[in-house]
Amino acid sequence: MTSSKRNKTLYIDTEALSTLALVQEGLLAPVTRLMGRQEAEEVDRTRQYRGLPFPFS
Repeated sequence: MTSSKRNKTLYIDTEALSTLALVQEGLLAPVTRLMGRQEAEEVDRTRQYRGLPFPFS
């Protein structure tokens, strides 16, 4: 039986939680929020985020 209610639970691992803490503290500037899929794929492809070098993605 399939539930008609959508599950809005989000599970994140320790690495993702640590990365979000770095973003919150401003240590991954210019990143200030979570990226959407399209934006993340663009960063992966170009190694640039908002015109600045972004070597890790």
